[in-house]
Amino acid sequence: MAGDVSKWLHELLHGMKEKKCFICGEYIRTSYYSDHNGHYACGNHDVGTCFVCLSICDKKNSINVPNYGLICPECAKKNIDENLALRLIQYVNNFYIKLGMSFPGHKLYLVSIDEMNKRIDEGDSALGLAYNNYDGIYRVCVLKHLSKIAFAGVFAHEILHLWQYGKRINAPKHICEGFCNLGKYLVLCTINKEEAKLRISGMLSDPDPIYGEGFRIVKEVYDRTGWNGVINMMKQYKV
Repeated sequence: MAGDVSKWLHELLHGMKEKKCFICGEYIRTSYYSDHNGHYACGNHDVGTCFVCLSICDKKNSINVPNYGLICPECAKKNIDENLALRLIQYVNNFYIKLGMSFPGHKLYLVSIDEMNKRIDEGDSALGLAYNNYDGIYRVCVLKHLSKIAFAGVFAHEILHLWQYGKRINAPKHICEGFCNLGKYLVLCTINKEEAKLRISGMLSDPDPIYGEGFRIVKEVYDRTGWNGVINMMKQYKV
C-alpha cells in the first residue's frame, strides 16, 4: 500500500511535468526525443524513426532495412491484410469519385519488402508500384508493412498512374509524379491525424526534383485553378 501511495505521489508531483522514457521506463531527466504518437525517449538513447509509422524507435530493437531505413518491432510484425486494404481502397476511391474520377479495372498485390525489391532497380526503394496494361491487366503493388494512413496515401498516388495509363497521358516525369502526389496530398488532407500531417509536411518540403518539386508545381496549378484545372493540364500531354 505504501508503495502505491508513493507511486501516486510521484505521478501527482512530477507526472504532469515529466515524461517516462518508452525505452528504459525511467522518468526523463535530460533532453529527450518525442513523436506524434506520444512516445518520449531520453536524449542519451540511440533512436531513429520508423519509416512505416514515423514514430521514434530504439535502433537496437529495430530492423534496418536496406534502402528504406528503420522499421520498429511493432510495424515489422504487422501486415495490411486484404480486408483492411479493401476498406482503405474504398476510402480513397470514394474521395476520387467525388472529384469525378474513374479508373480502369486493376488487380491489387500486397507485397513484402523482399518482393518489392525484386520489382525495382537495385538501390532504389518503393512503397508502391503501378503497372501499365501491357498484357491486358493493370496492376498496383503496395507494400504490406505500412500503417493505414501510409497505405491510403500510397494507393492514392499509384491509382493516378493507372488513370494516366488509361487516358494515354505521357507527361514529363516530374509532372506525372507530381500529379500522383497531389492526389496523395489531397487524400491525406482528409485524415485528421498527426501521422497524416507529418506526411503532408514532408511532401511540402521534399527537396527531390521529381517527387517534391514536381508535386509543388502541380499543387500550384491546383491552388489557382482547382482539380478540373489540373485535369485539363494533364490532358495536354495525351498522346
